[in-house]
Amino acid sequence: MRATHEYDEPRYNDPSFALQVALEPSENGLAERRRRAYSRSELMNLSDADLRDIGLSRCSTDIEASKPFWMA
Repeated sequence: MRATHEYDEPRYNDPSFALQVALEPSENGLAERRRRAYSRSELMNLSDADLRDIGLSRCSTDIEASKPFWMA
């Protein structure tokens, strides 16, 4: 059974909503969104041993990496 998350709501899967949020000016700005996307991709490159060392599980990193770039 797949876990549900707040970003599984239909509005987050709607392309027009995604575009609206992506283009919406925010206090974090484009640099913050890029940082999030980069950090999430780097998490996926860590080994299970590295993740254990920093107190994370593969499951939690999979969840984090599956978030859209605009979600904190």
